[in-house]
Amino acid sequence: MKKNPLKVWDNYALQKIYRRMRMLAILLLVGVSQIWATNSYSQEATLSLKKNNASIEQIIDEIEKQSGYTFLYNQQLLEEIELITVNVEKEAVLDVLDKVFTSTDVTYRIIDNQIVLTKAPEFISAIQQEHTVTGVVTDVNGDPIPGVTILEKANPSNGTITAVDGTYSITLSSPDAVVSYTFVGFEPQEIQIAGKTAMDITMVEEAIDMDEVVVIGYGVQRKSVVTAAISSVKSEELEKVSNGRVEHAIQGRTAGVAVLPTSGAPGAGVKIRIRGTGSNGNSNPLYIVDGMKTGGIDDLDPNDIESMEILKDAASAAIYGTEGANGVVLITTKSGKKGKSQIQYNFQYGIQNLATNAELMNAAQYKQFMEEAGETINPPAGENYDTNWLDEISEAAPMQRHSLSFSGGSEKSTYLLSGSYLRQDGAIGGEDARYERYTFRINTKNDVADWLEVGNNLNFSHSNRNILPEDDEYRSIVNSALLLDPYTPVIESDMSRIDAIYAAGNTPLQNSRGEYYGLNRFVTGETANPVAFMENTHNKEITDKLLASFYGTLKPLKGLSITSRVGLELTYVTRKEWSPKYYFSSERSNSLNIAQDWVDKYYKALWENFASYNKKFNNHDFTLLGGMSFEEYTHPNYYMKSEMPKEGDQYAYHDYYADRDNNMVGGNLEENTKVSYFGRLSYNYAGKYMLEGSLRRDGASVLPQDNRWATFSAISGGWLISQEDFWSVEAIDYLKVRASWGQNGSIFNVVPFADMAFWTSQNINYPNEGEVLSGGARSPRPTNPNLGWETSEQTNIGLDLRAFSSKLSFSMDYYKKITDGLIKPNKMAPSAGFGEDVSANLGTVENSGLEFELGWRNTTSYGLKYGINLNLSTLKNEVTEVSDDTPQPGASVRGYNMTWFEEGYPIYYFKGYKTAGIDPATGEPIVVDVNDDGEITAADQTEIGDPHPDLLYGATFNLEYKNFDFNLFMQGMAGNEVFMAWFRTDRKLSNKPAFFFEDRWTGPGDNASMPKPNNTSDYIYRSDLVVQDASYMRIKQIQLGYTLPKSLTAKIKLQRVRAFVSLDDYFTFTKYEGMDPEAGSSEDNRQGIDKGLYPTTKKVMFGLNVNF
Repeated sequence: MKKNPLKVWDNYALQKIYRRMRMLAILLLVGVSQIWATNSYSQEATLSLKKNNASIEQIIDEIEKQSGYTFLYNQQLLEEIELITVNVEKEAVLDVLDKVFTSTDVTYRIIDNQIVLTKAPEFISAIQQEHTVTGVVTDVNGDPIPGVTILEKANPSNGTITAVDGTYSITLSSPDAVVSYTFVGFEPQEIQIAGKTAMDITMVEEAIDMDEVVVIGYGVQRKSVVTAAISSVKSEELEKVSNGRVEHAIQGRTAGVAVLPTSGAPGAGVKIRIRGTGSNGNSNPLYIVDGMKTGGIDDLDPNDIESMEILKDAASAAIYGTEGANGVVLITTKSGKKGKSQIQYNFQYGIQNLATNAELMNAAQYKQFMEEAGETINPPAGENYDTNWLDEISEAAPMQRHSLSFSGGSEKSTYLLSGSYLRQDGAIGGEDARYERYTFRINTKNDVADWLEVGNNLNFSHSNRNILPEDDEYRSIVNSALLLDPYTPVIESDMSRIDAIYAAGNTPLQNSRGEYYGLNRFVTGETANPVAFMENTHNKEITDKLLASFYGTLKPLKGLSITSRVGLELTYVTRKEWSPKYYFSSERSNSLNIAQDWVDKYYKALWENFASYNKKFNNHDFTLLGGMSFEEYTHPNYYMKSEMPKEGDQYAYHDYYADRDNNMVGGNLEENTKVSYFGRLSYNYAGKYMLEGSLRRDGASVLPQDNRWATFSAISGGWLISQEDFWSVEAIDYLKVRASWGQNGSIFNVVPFADMAFWTSQNINYPNEGEVLSGGARSPRPTNPNLGWETSEQTNIGLDLRAFSSKLSFSMDYYKKITDGLIKPNKMAPSAGFGEDVSANLGTVENSGLEFELGWRNTTSYGLKYGINLNLSTLKNEVTEVSDDTPQPGASVRGYNMTWFEEGYPIYYFKGYKTAGIDPATGEPIVVDVNDDGEITAADQTEIGDPHPDLLYGATFNLEYKNFDFNLFMQGMAGNEVFMAWFRTDRKLSNKPAFFFEDRWTGPGDNASMPKPNNTSDYIYRSDLVVQDASYMRIKQIQLGYTLPKSLTAKIKLQRVRAFVSLDDYFTFTKYEGMDPEAGSSEDNRQGIDKGLYPTTKKVMFGLNVNF
């Protein structure tokens, strides 16, 4: 049967567009392969201009295009210049500049490849001899600043400009004259000369430029007119990240954004939650890199990124429609600049150790505790072990990171090529947990003509990751280290135990030196020697990923640009796992050498066409955006499992045994398409009143036929109060209020073709005429033709303030986000005959909170530059509706549902028994009778914890003085709790945390906080006694850097050399007594359940940054 999931592609016109798209892609590939290498900044270069009644900005743009020069000026300087007519043919640059500015009050100075524009003095005196002052103008680093305008305040017609080396000389009318020093981007200064003949000036940068632009969906926007909630992280912050994953650069740096590591293992995943968990399934934001949607950003090197913008509210994300409900992370990678080629090399090397550690009972405590519980602990004669299993599995692990980039450009083109290498061993597992990643990137941009620009962005990555088992209460290596008794040795010394295993026909496990691993002395069950499994785990994941986009932009008219962009994302993931034969106990054994392989291939194609038109007249400024996109996604996968004679990862597919009954092979194919149409109108009047609206319509094949199309809209507005004539508060430079409302959708949690019934004959046989079996068929899953979108509606009110010459910055936002129609598996009655649940829109979740960001930047007169930035956000999460009024279970621990999706509670909260202390007479926990029926039953289970934080915060403090720089960064959460699933009170012989020994009940009358040792009931393990406050504050980074003086680097032909030492994640302050308060999970319904997770590591890092 022919599939036609999206009928919109049936019509001829769109099929024709699709054919043209393929042709455009070919043309773009040809165009971006050309890079012009000319590089000329000679003042003898000639220009040809024919401009009638053109704006000064148009003429400047044309001069830059033809000459390769870059203009540097203050925008306000050009506002009063009227329209200009220029008609020259092959004239020198200097002659053209003279003609352009001859009738204006603007003068120019050429410095290397820059043309610096400044206000021209009415008359520069060359005769006055009353008092001459000379000096040098530099920045806080001691570097000269050319082009600084120097004027005598009492006589503005008397002035000069600093030379290339920052020197100047000015003759004043009086020895007591006041002189002003001004330059774009620096704070202006006024100095009274007081008879001095030498005056060196240090200029400091302006704190914040509100005219800088931020990246938004399908464009950019000046920060001063932004009406949505957008946070930015710049390259300077990203370059300091030591982890190697870009996501960690966001943690603690922006309000309202939680970065939750799923594990501390090298190469492990990271979850980003923008303004809370808004879905019961996938709550990940949409990632866009250089305009291309991507499934993740773990393949990017932080040094390749220019900026990251986080779109937090619906108004900023609505332009992305069905994928913007969880927020959007926009990433712009670095690109080449016109001018001299540059080479940059960055190096980091460090040593990692566990950042936090759980304190367990030692051998003496274990013996005493177990004997109080009624057990007999008598180690064999001659054995006196006291094994600290956490010490045995951990080590000081090295990591290193290298990145190298080449960039540059000519008057017609720019380029950037970069590569990086990361290798990180595990603080648990060492080389057995190693992660390696290689990346390669190339960005080019070419001006084919004045009206056409083409370019490309290509990123390839290759990674190898050795994976250790974790997050498993039975087989996790960390879990076994926490539970195994300290009397068990690492290496077996009692050979009679080994002989007994062989005699029973089983195989004990040996290390590479032929030694047998220690066998359990007292702990029973699945728990076994963690060192053995750490050293014999062969589980490797190999990932190759290509992210590529090609674009062409036409500019046929002033203010109009038309862009067509083609993007591809190709990901190939192979996972190979080999398990040897071994025997530790009847619960922990493997009778065969088994190999398993998984292969996943992901293909995504995106074609977007959009046009933007900007029109300014009088005080009105309009920008209109319209476009469409088409995307296609394919995900085939397959797996195989069989007995394998070869060890480790040395086998090939032809080594599999073909005739084994336990052989398994299978696979799956997922396909979907989506078509979108979008538009946005932005308007501001005189830069004071802003209004913006957007609309997007999406059609997605994964939904049932009648529900495939949806429309999402948003509107936002702002008022720049400080621009009003009535504003008279001089201390406040900038005050803006803004508000927004909008809708987004989500299809992340949709099971493709949920409305279609599939039939299978697998395992369908029934008796017919005695012993003869007849075949049959059944539908393995139920259908839901009414399944629809998850829809998020969000309201945001915000305020932005700058004060004291923009030294102080402050922003505040209040948001309320309601996500309706959450897609969840719905339980079917057994009589329905289905083996799977049906997908349905079952619930509503509400997130609300406040966000604050505060910053202060200043430079003292002594040249000390410092900055402080604080951010804080509150979060309230609640399930406000469950459609069938039936609580939905989440994650299970030891067969019990520990997290629940239930109306009136946080999403996936912990549910269990509440206790009111320990009975001093019996040592039993006092369980609260919640429903007050006189007995303790399952109906008394209630909320005992919430894994979601109530408060997120972060703070940075940085200093720069001469060649030294210092950075302190801290981050934390408050109000989040962790269920200690590894605290196995239900297993008497398992080792326990030291606090259980210290706080246990020991006899009648004892006011203890923990029960007596022999209590293994569920009233402990499924109660608040194993839930702890996991609030924490972590010093993420303390870094000290030194930049070599330019006088020294110039001698060795280098532009800049900086060395640094850093302590990363080194100090953690928490009450949580487990391994890591950031107990994470890849799934939201298991967040905060600690089954023995790989913890965060602390690092001592050394680094070097070199610019050639």
